[in-house]
Amino acid sequence: MVIMARMSIDPDLADHALMLPVAERAELAQLLILSLESEVGDPEAEQLWDEEIQSRIAALDRGEAQTVDWREAVAGARDSLKRINRQ
Repeated sequence: MVIMARMSIDPDLADHALMLPVAERAELAQLLILSLESEVGDPEAEQLWDEEIQSRIAALDRGEAQTVDWREAVAGARDSLKRINRQ
């Protein structure tokens, strides 16, 4: 059982959600985040992100870009931050 400190969420609901398989938890998390974004979202920013996403997909399709494993991307970002902090 997970203890939710200072949250008004039903503990049984939280326990049930946390027992879902990883893929279903991810889907639920995405659904919840999207529900928040629709309430506080910036339509202009959404449009710009949609255009950016489409541009990146097109670049991938044309072979002008390559994907990078997220672990490699995070490691690279951490290395960059370490170099910046040393300066």
